[in-house]
Amino acid sequence: MESRQSVMSDSSQRKEVRTRQRSSTSCTECRRRKQKCNQAKNTACNNCARRFPPVPCIYDSFRTLSKYKESIVDLNIIETKLEDSEAKTLEPFTPIYEVESPFEEKFQVWFPQSQSLEYFPSPSDKGNPAGSHHVSATADEGISDEKTSDQNVVAAIRPGQYHPRPEHHTVYEYEVGVRDGGVVLDPLTVLPVESTGPNSRLFHFFAQRLSPYISSIDGSDSPGALAGQWLSFITKSPIAIHVAILSAAYFQAVTRNVAVEKSIDAMSSKGKLITLINEDINKHGNGISDESIAAVMSLASNEAIYSDQRSTIAHMRGLRDMIESRGGMENINFGLLRKMLLRTDYQIASTYECELFLDTYQESSVPVLSSFPLEMDSPILQSHIAFVDTTTVQNISVATAQILDDARSLTMSVLALQESNFLPAKRDRVLAGIHSIHQRLASSSATNLNSPEDFLCQACRVAAIIYSSAIITRTPLSMACTPQLLQQLWVTMWRVPLPRWKQIPGIFLWILLVANPFARDKPEGRFFKALTPATIMAMGVMDGDTVMVTLKGFIAVQRWLGGSLRGVVVPLRDSATSRIPEHGLPAWTMSEESIGTLSRVL
Repeated sequence: MESRQSVMSDSSQRKEVRTRQRSSTSCTECRRRKQKCNQAKNTACNNCARRFPPVPCIYDSFRTLSKYKESIVDLNIIETKLEDSEAKTLEPFTPIYEVESPFEEKFQVWFPQSQSLEYFPSPSDKGNPAGSHHVSATADEGISDEKTSDQNVVAAIRPGQYHPRPEHHTVYEYEVGVRDGGVVLDPLTVLPVESTGPNSRLFHFFAQRLSPYISSIDGSDSPGALAGQWLSFITKSPIAIHVAILSAAYFQAVTRNVAVEKSIDAMSSKGKLITLINEDINKHGNGISDESIAAVMSLASNEAIYSDQRSTIAHMRGLRDMIESRGGMENINFGLLRKMLLRTDYQIASTYECELFLDTYQESSVPVLSSFPLEMDSPILQSHIAFVDTTTVQNISVATAQILDDARSLTMSVLALQESNFLPAKRDRVLAGIHSIHQRLASSSATNLNSPEDFLCQACRVAAIIYSSAIITRTPLSMACTPQLLQQLWVTMWRVPLPRWKQIPGIFLWILLVANPFARDKPEGRFFKALTPATIMAMGVMDGDTVMVTLKGFIAVQRWLGGSLRGVVVPLRDSATSRIPEHGLPAWTMSEESIGTLSRVL
């Protein structure tokens, strides 16, 4: 006991040892990254010379050592605030520190050099003759899906493969990163967006899980060139990139059964996007940029899927005013954006049963195509080739083909009734034919449903009944459909795998267009509305003219159904509540478990 006290007294009497200062052998950046630094004279070290974006390479003349064995280091933790409903589905989230990338352990992938990216002009390049993109009149800007390998994606993002099962998430890693002297960083450090925890999490989610569906029905084999153009456009614009973040925030909130209006991520992302749009408009005056137009278009599309129709209509009206201030659609330099604007216009008009906002040119009649890809055939297109003659090509049963031929006859009857010189006697015959087709469809019963082809036939039958019910009563589709018919359609169509629908996109688009008006404010409607633009984009890659004629034909039918109500949205209803559909989610959609798994790896 006495010896211990003597040792303690000796140590307490020991004089404090002063620390000496010594020259620093590493620059501040290499010390921060814990890298070996080769100090150079009057120039940056080799590590800092390779860094992108460039960082200051600073050498402290002296480095003072602490006289204490332990010291407290403030790592400046960036907290991510989530609402309770979001936090419940996540494991404890790894805090993001300023001294290292949160993705170093998980995402060991590379980001192409900026010189290798394709150039897409911004509105500031209006004087540049390269600012106009007119490559092809049939497919989207000369895009072909003959080659869908990853080499075709020139953009900074390479979409990952969609896998609905959680166990695949750790196998197919997200393929975005930064090559920086052998150190993997957060990709957002080289993108025009603030590198924060929520932004990183949401952007990774968009690039891995949502971007494959931009132009693919099932999220696989997405046309590389199209994804390259659009994603390159997004990742070069500080405004457009927030559209991707907002889309991910909306999707995650709804999948967790949280109303987007109550989601912190969704509302903060939306507020930031609207602020950037307003700043850009005030900065350019009447010369509104393509980025702002694309952002408002995507905002309207997201609102149509996840929010209410009032905000969607308001955004579309604002978009119309923005385009008019540019002098019309022909002054939109980015050709792909121009086509997406028109398709979004038709999609929203068909969903809410209202007039078009952007395409003000009224054609006297729906164009008739001389030829089109048979897989894009649908009951909306006017064709002299019957579905029963293409059963082998489309791989459909004779019963399915007969239903589709009946639905096409209904379309042709409606288009004929719109003609001003239609004789009354002929009109009576057409109406009798419509009644006969409706009776035949309604009286047919479902057979034993054992295979995807049986469910495909039943889905076409239910869609045709909804279609014929609206035509025979001349009421909008939103009024002609019933909850029972919607549930029948919902249960049967999702028993058909998405890769099968991908083989017959024309038929799939027709079913989506028929179901959207009634389902638009219901939980099921989110899936219909989300897959509609993906199907339209996928068909646009195959043949742009065919998809536009399809949309024009459907709008023409809706105009006839609405009669004098075409000037307003009918009916005006509240937005869908965030809840799971009555008969569950489609088999391919994400489950809560997969959401939690993905959130843990991000």
